[in-house]
Amino acid sequence: MGKKIGIHIRPAATFTETIQQAITLKVPLFQTFAMTLSGKYIKITPEDRASYLELRHEYFQDLYLHGSYWINLCRDNQVNLKTTQRELNIAKQLAFTHLVVHPGSAAEGHTKIQGIKILANSLNQILNENHTIKIVLENTAHGNLTIGSDLSDFYELLQQIEQPEKLLFCLDTSHAYAHGYNLHDLNEQIKFMDLIKHAIGFEKICLIHLNDTNETLGRKIDKHAIPGAGHIGTTALKHFLLHPQIISIPVIIEPPLIESIVETQKILNEIDSWFD
Repeated sequence: MGKKIGIHIRPAATFTETIQQAITLKVPLFQTFAMTLSGKYIKITPEDRASYLELRHEYFQDLYLHGSYWINLCRDNQVNLKTTQRELNIAKQLAFTHLVVHPGSAAEGHTKIQGIKILANSLNQILNENHTIKIVLENTAHGNLTIGSDLSDFYELLQQIEQPEKLLFCLDTSHAYAHGYNLHDLNEQIKFMDLIKHAIGFEKICLIHLNDTNETLGRKIDKHAIPGAGHIGTTALKHFLLHPQIISIPVIIEPPLIESIVETQKILNEIDSWFD
């Protein structure tokens, strides 16, 4: 296994069990949620925290906590800020280095411009208060009032961020394709790279979510497939990853449920071989 290919680990009953899964897969980095699939936050006991941190510091450097899907910082209320702050606190307790967050969508009756302004205000408060965990916004798949599916939204957002150097971004290939960016077409990839450069800046991209999808281009449906097993395809995804501006950025895959550790390891090894 190379130095930059990781995976999203579905959360177990304890964080120690979650990190042990990553160690078994021999990945150099991983991402997980702070809650179980039932929607309840994982209880952090002193014993679990101690055993988790021992493994965390022995095996890993950068680690990524994915924010809850119900976080919506485009809505002007304190609930979303409190949820984000709660998950930042979990990230600090467990020595995660990054919190990955979907921007959310503007409230009914608001425009996207208003949603972006509320998002900027929320992020400014979070960035001013938080000095340890890196905040990472991820592009999304949906349309209508969703912020961040159109990468141009991030350009508008960055103009309103008081400390833009503290805000980072994650690019999800499946989300991009679902929204309408045809990454399967190598000529269209060139246009997509140009948009990244002007809307965000490659220096602000700190993570790639490498996912494929079997959904039709532009359907705006967020449904992942194993990299290379969907409409984007192996050739296009490999071309994307080997782009000079992308090749050094850490990668995490977020595949659909795979029961076998052997099969998961096979997928990771295949993607790692793209860099040979």
